[in-house]
This record gives sequence, structure tokens and C-alpha cells, in this order.
Amino acid sequence: MIKTARRLSSLLALLAALTFPAGLASQTGDPANTAEILAAARKAIGERQDRKAFELFKKAAEAGNAEAVLILAKFYFSGIGTARDRQKAEIWLSRAVKNGDPETQNLRGLVALAPRTGAPDLPAAATWFRKSAAQGHADGQYNLAELHAFDRGVEKDMD
Repeated sequence: MIKTARRLSSLLALLAALTFPAGLASQTGDPANTAEILAAARKAIGERQDRKAFELFKKAAEAGNAEAVLILAKFYFSGIGTARDRQKAEIWLSRAVKNGDPETQNLRGLVALAPRTGAPDLPAAATWFRKSAAQGHADGQYNLAELHAFDRGVEKDMD
């Protein structure tokens, strides 16, 4: 699991480019305009125009688009189109997790395992993995099972 947390940064780049979670369609402002911004951001990713994609996702996130909020957090974590900034990433991730998306909850659990300072927060990681797993998210299920198997922050349960 710690290995998974360490691989987080490199995987976020791929996830940001390829993963657009279902169920994160809530938007504020002009939905048509936000849809156009997201389409332009995806196109910029495909053309490897990272800075442009970052700016477009940021604009959509600031307008309240839930999908863009999560992607912007991933961009800050991985440094796509901007400097890596874990603090800003966690701020955007905190906003994204309010939408109840299981991918976001799993990511929050991974962040609890690899904090900026201090020891991993295993109980918090277990809470987030449990929420993700309850929605059927495979990574959340795996990470929760790993905590149980190795008695890390939860009671050991091999059944």
C-alpha cells in the first residue's frame, strides 16, 4: 500500500488524462460553457498542451464543476501544467471529496497514508477506503483489504 501511495504522483498524470469519473456532472454557472471548457481541456491533454489544459480545468473547477475539481487536484499532485503543489492539491481534493465520488475517496485514503509531514493516518485512510469500497470502487476495496490483511489501522480480518 505504501508502494501504491508512492506511485501516486506518476499515476495521477495518466488518471487525469484518461479518467473522468461518472457521477461528477454537477456544475454551477453556464453548463454549456463549462462543457465547452472541459472539451477544450480534454483536447489540450490529447495534444500534450499541459499548461493550457491546467488553466482550462482550473477555470471549470473555479466555476464549480465537480469533475474539474478532482482533475485539478490531480494536476497539482502530479505537476501537470503547473508546479507540483501538495498543499493546493489537498485543498482541491478536500473540495472534490464532498461530491461523494469513490475515486476521490480512495485518493483521499492514499493521501492519508502519505502525509506531507508526520506519520501516516491509518484510521483516516481506512475510513476513506471504506467509503470508496462501499460504492464498489475496486481500488478502494483492495486498499481496505490490504489494511485488514496487515492489521494496519483496522482490526485484522482474513475472512
